[in-house]
Amino acid sequence: MATQPLDIEYLIEKDLKKLSELPAVRSIHLLPTERAFAVWIGIHADNRKVRNAIYQFEDEISARYANVFFDFHVIPVPHGRTMEDFVTNAHTVFQRSIA
Repeated sequence: MATQPLDIEYLIEKDLKKLSELPAVRSIHLLPTERAFAVWIGIHADNRKVRNAIYQFEDEISARYANVFFDFHVIPVPHGRTMEDFVTNAHTVFQRSIA
């Protein structure tokens, strides 16, 4: 990420945490690479309304950081599984506690 300012990842993480306001979001994971920020969002169940809200957020953050490429993935996580079953090399930005 040599072409980006050093604090860009912090700013992006801060913005990504806003997705935690959606109750259906279980977790958010981020993997910065040289060319993009890969973002995985785990949701409780596949729901069109939730997906649309996430897609709208993706459009907004992409506009806010016009020089940054984002690669978003929305993953419905089945009961009894975790995002770590699907994504192992990204760090956790947000994790909802499951009671």
